[in-house]
Amino acid sequence: MKIPESIITKLDNLERKKKDRRNRDRLAKEEEKTAVDALKRLKKDRAIELQSAASSVAAWIGLFYQNPIGKRLLKAVGSLKIFCAAYWLGMPVPEAYTTTFAVISLDAKGNVSYGERYKGMPVHETFLDMNPVNPAVLVEALHPDYLVALADHLVSGVVWEYIENFLPKEIY
Repeated sequence: MKIPESIITKLDNLERKKKDRRNRDRLAKEEEKTAVDALKRLKKDRAIELQSAASSVAAWIGLFYQNPIGKRLLKAVGSLKIFCAAYWLGMPVPEAYTTTFAVISLDAKGNVSYGERYKGMPVHETFLDMNPVNPAVLVEALHPDYLVALADHLVSGVVWEYIENFLPKEIY
């Protein structure tokens, strides 16, 4: 049987493309595993610092939910963003990527969530915990640098400027 050379060429190209795709997928999985392993080591190396930061965050959130003004804010707006930083898929992104960011939100029901946004639109949201927040959940779910920055943001009081900037005008 005589098979046209064009069929053999197309078949060779198809097989090469499938092999290339498998190699790309394998490399992507290896890179992801390397990143996950590095993150685990980082969390282990900074365990004491992260536990302290998570405890500060949990305490601040607990006090916010107990405060009458905090309750009024949440009742008025429903959900309140308290922190935002340049993170994507749980990892830091370069400053050049200003279209991707992650936020921590509180709602009137006591839910604390971590959401990632692309160009301002929600891409996914992860429920972290309910008030009272378990610090171990924060350590497990958040990138170490994000958690420490969140704690600094809350403890320093900068969070109030952030909240004020994002309150709808009609609340003033």
